[in-house]
Formats: sequence, structure tokens, C-alpha cells
Amino acid sequence: MRTVALLALAGAASALRSAPRPSARAISRGALRPRPSALGATVDSAEIEAVLEREYASFFDPMEEKYYEDNVEFVDPFISISGVPSYKNNVDMLAGRTALGAFLFQDAGIALHGIERPSMGKLRTRWTLRVQAKFIPWQPIARFTGVSDYTLSLGGKVVKQVDYWDSVNLAESDDGSEEYVEMSKGAALKDFFDQLMNKEKPPGVASQELPYELLRRTQEYEVRRYPALLAAETKYDTRPEGFDRLGSYCGGSNEKSQKVRPFAPSVISSDEAADEKVMRWPISFAAPGQPAPTGGAPPPGSVMPSVGIAPVPEVVVAVRRFDSAATQPAVKYHTQQLKEGLRKTGLAPAEDAEGRLLFAQYDAIFSLSKRNEVWVPLAEGHPWDA
Repeated sequence: MRTVALLALAGAASALRSAPRPSARAISRGALRPRPSALGATVDSAEIEAVLEREYASFFDPMEEKYYEDNVEFVDPFISISGVPSYKNNVDMLAGRTALGAFLFQDAGIALHGIERPSMGKLRTRWTLRVQAKFIPWQPIARFTGVSDYTLSLGGKVVKQVDYWDSVNLAESDDGSEEYVEMSKGAALKDFFDQLMNKEKPPGVASQELPYELLRRTQEYEVRRYPALLAAETKYDTRPEGFDRLGSYCGGSNEKSQKVRPFAPSVISSDEAADEKVMRWPISFAAPGQPAPTGGAPPPGSVMPSVGIAPVPEVVVAVRRFDSAATQPAVKYHTQQLKEGLRKTGLAPAEDAEGRLLFAQYDAIFSLSKRNEVWVPLAEGHPWDA
């Protein structure tokens, strides 16, 4: 199967007429902001921003070709092409609108998180792309996050687009800025191939997991936006005690004597200064952008004084996964590693994240499998701040 996957990918790359990439060099945020020139000084990008919003929402169906120069260049970690027909064929293949694309992919989509104006004649979009590989029996879903840098011509059209993947091009920076570096095609191919070979189901497929919006995926961490929710919560001394109480509530020890099916994961907060530990099981969640769940019956109240129902606001968190036991030393270690990684890639933890550990457990407390995560809320002003 690996051979089949590689042959299919090689065929796709050939069909896309990939070209040699330049040698690796750092592309810092500053480097992507050339001084305004006569070319870009008179360009009004508002119209192009509206075009990009429409195209991202429809996954370029249609691609509004009149807003692209005939010799438009497109470069990403995989390919380098030029010309409107090649550009359009690239998108149509990924969307399954070509013969090769219909064989390889399905359910492709891209979410636009925002548009920035680094300088005159320049635009930067932030996005999340997902596509399902239908030619592999387990049909894995590949997800990419990153930025696209657009250069506009004097006529106000797109003349160049350069894509950077967070999982390939985002590099650690000593000064804590967001910095992208060019990498070989092999690095991009490996990232894609590793996702194709992953048989783990995405959230919401394998079990009842709390949904989230993926904002950034790197090799070391992810950034996710979780919706506002209602959770059953309890303060506890030992973790089995917390699981037992919340399990009793969901098993029927509530005002309606009914079973409640919680969402994974169990979210545990430990405040070292206050010597307080709280376990929460999500019960219901709000629609994106809404402050609280609406519709449906509210969760039943608890008959146990130690268990309550609490609202939890929408939050953007950085996440680092680890597959060992969630002991306090392990949680502290991975939290510190995550915070260091955030600072080196232009992100900052929220102020109230200091002195507080936040982690998530997906498996039963005595399960042999260990899927655990540490979470760090981000400070305001991050790139996805609404």
C-alpha cells in the first residue's frame, strides 16, 4: 500500500508539473515586507480581499480568473507552477474536479481564518486545508495549516502566490517572531505521507469527542479553537475520585435519574498556588461563535454537592500530545516544552496560564492506551484573535 500511495503521489506531482525550488533561505516576517514601490503603492487590495473570501468559501469553484495575471506564479512546499490554466488545474485536482483528482481525493475544503496586509501590494491569508485520500482503503484525512502570501500587480491582480505550511516551513526563532523557512520537497512529501499512513480516526469519528477548529498544525504542537460549552465538574484530591464522581453523575445520579453521555476528553485543571484540582467532562457545546449552547434540553442538575454544572467560554489553546501516563512530572514537562515552542514561533501563553496546569485525558483512567494532551490558552492578540 505504501508503494501505491507513493506512485499516486508521484503521479499527482508530475501532473502538476512541479519545478525545482530555490535553495533554503529564511523568510522572516520582515523579509516578506518589502518597501512600498511604484508597483505596489497604488494597488487597492480591498477588491482582491473580497475575491479571496469568495474563492476560499467555495474552494475556488469558480476561480475568478480575471483577477489573476496570465503569468501568475504559484509556489508551495510541493510544487512550483505558472500560468492561470496550471493554477486552476492545481486547485481543481485537489478538489476532485479533474479525472486524476477524482481518483485521489474527496471532501476537500479550506477555511479562511483571516486576511492581513503586510505592506502595499501584499496580502497574507491564514487558512486550514483538509482533504481526504479516497484511493487508500482507510481513507485518511490530511490537514494542513499555514499562510499564503499574495503579490499584486500594478493593475491590482494577483501576480504571485507563495504558500507556507506550518508543519513544514514554520521555524523556531531566537527573537520569538513568526518565521517561515523554505524546505525541500522531501520534507513536504514526508509530512503528507505520514498523514496518509495514519489510521487514527479524526475527532468525532472514532468516539464522541468535543469538536474543535484546527488553526495551526506543526510537528510539535497544534492550535485549536474550542466552542463554549457546559461541563459537569468536580474538585478532587485524587484522580480516581474525580472520575468516580463524574461517572456517577453521568450514570444517572442526577435530578432526572437519566444517563448523560459526555464528550471526550476529560479536562483537568491544576492550580498549584491555590492547591486546587478540578475535573470537567463536557456535556454540551455551542455553535461556533455563540456564547453558550442553545437548543435541546439543558443537562440535568446534580444531586451530589461535590458535582456541579458550569459554563466554559470559547477558548483558543495550544496543544501538545504525549502517549505516556499523565503523571504530574510528565504534565509539567510537556507543558514547559509547549510554552517554549510557542514563544519561539511567535505565540504567547495567556497570563493566567502561569502556575496552572491544564491537560486532557481521552482514555479511561486505567486504560492500557494513553492518549493525553497538555493545553495552554493563548494570550490575546494571537493571529486568530477574532
